[in-house]
Amino acid sequence: MSKTLFIIFSFWFTLPVFSQFKDKNFFSHKNDKEIIESVLDSLKNPKSLESLFLKSNNENYKSLGFNYKIYSSVIYRRKLVITCDFLYLKDSLISYVLKPKLPNSKRLQKKHLKFYNNTFEVTEDNTIKPLFYNYETFYKPLKYYKGKRISNPEIDHFMSTESGLYYGEVVGIYAVPIENWKLLLDLEDQLTSDVILQLLYSKNPVSRLNTIKYYYLNSEKFTDKRDEIENTINWTSLRGDTLINSVYGCFPEHSYLRIIAKQLEENYIKQKTSQD
Repeated sequence: MSKTLFIIFSFWFTLPVFSQFKDKNFFSHKNDKEIIESVLDSLKNPKSLESLFLKSNNENYKSLGFNYKIYSSVIYRRKLVITCDFLYLKDSLISYVLKPKLPNSKRLQKKHLKFYNNTFEVTEDNTIKPLFYNYETFYKPLKYYKGKRISNPEIDHFMSTESGLYYGEVVGIYAVPIENWKLLLDLEDQLTSDVILQLLYSKNPVSRLNTIKYYYLNSEKFTDKRDEIENTINWTSLRGDTLINSVYGCFPEHSYLRIIAKQLEENYIKQKTSQD
């Protein structure tokens, strides 16, 4: 029963994306091979790829703050699923991450891999690795960051949108860790004051918010740059109305980053006052 509830909960998040194509599937008259070929033909032309995936419907764009936006879209046809995250700066398409998914059937996996024609890297368990186009900028801090960049694969990944766009600690009855928070905890041994300052300039708003949360929970570790960190938190969290998708157990919520950050600050002040 609990497993069923978890599956239902997981499906709840993906339903809005899939329903766009169930309501009006522009690919329903094409076979899998034709669809995959259309996608492959557009890989070097982001606008062409965008036209395959997107309807002209701006309300589906999600703000990342600081003039960055993301649109996650999917081509869905029976056993074929291809997801693409399109990333924008000031409404101009600058990057995408293409994520084909192979069907469960071994026979169809072999067939689809033939259609993809070695375009993607495939793992031993037949999972297709995402294809990144011009994505390097999302591993870097926002342009407002003036410190020396601290870079390694783990830090770069956490700062990017690929580290997850849901805020919270665990999801579902089985308390499955939410990816972004788990990745931050995996970085714990690297979290100096300078790293915290850089993470506060992540282009992923959930990474910024989780860094704020981690700082307030562990402020005693960062006393050497407390004022600078707290001033940066105030500056980055109050700019714009970035809506955050949050998960608390089995319950999804939506709230603005500045509101959640303010609540974290208030809890921190209360705790600090009670200790004094």
